[in-house]
Amino acid sequence: PGGWDGLADALRAGRPVGLELHDPPRPEGIPFARWRRLSRLSRFAASAVLPLLEEVGDPRSVPLVLGSAMGEVVPSSAFLDRLFAEGPENASPLAFQGSVYNATAAGLSLAFDLRGPSQTVSAGMMTGLAALRRGLSLLASHGQALVVLADDRNPTTSQAYGERPYAEAVVALLLERGDEIAVLDGPGVPVWGRAAALPYEGRFTAVGRPVEATLGLHPASGLLAWLATGEPAAEHDDGVCLRVSRPRPAP
Repeated sequence: PGGWDGLADALRAGRPVGLELHDPPRPEGIPFARWRRLSRLSRFAASAVLPLLEEVGDPRSVPLVLGSAMGEVVPSSAFLDRLFAEGPENASPLAFQGSVYNATAAGLSLAFDLRGPSQTVSAGMMTGLAALRRGLSLLASHGQALVVLADDRNPTTSQAYGERPYAEAVVALLLERGDEIAVLDGPGVPVWGRAAALPYEGRFTAVGRPVEATLGLHPASGLLAWLATGEPAAEHDDGVCLRVSRPRPAP
């Protein structure tokens, strides 16, 4: 409720917030057959990554870091429900391929022919900032790095984290050396804003924990909210440029 302004206000006030995303349309350049095989979460991730690839010098070699606290919850639960209900002989191989933890990263690599290093990071409440730190560590050797944070939800996770709504959300970040931040609200025209310092080195826990605690377990929502506030974070002098693409939440 309230869009990005409402998200920022809720974060500052310490109110728990949940996000619900619209189903993304198929981007141009991704064949229908390949799009159909992607999970809902992977489709969100592909929609968020696509506009950033236009800023990548060599898209096929750019490293990818995928951060997910719980992986692909919906495909995983569908596979396990059938496995327990009907036995191993009736388990679906198609459902299994979407239940592995790096399924979202694999889907992005196939959709965009990404051939650079691919890493999947999971660190519970700190997944968002742990993935961001991993991406920053790759800048020295690669110059640019894609960081994608993605988690979905089902009734079980929503019930388990009812006090702090477990929101489905995806945020994609293109990290490179620079001195300004570009925010893309979905696959649209870039809107330029002021540079915001990134939490770095030993300051990660100090900066990240209040954000993640406000929004609950979900790492992507926590980082989305941090970006939405525009608040300055820890100071640094590394000149890191952050470009952000995020799917639009439901109004």
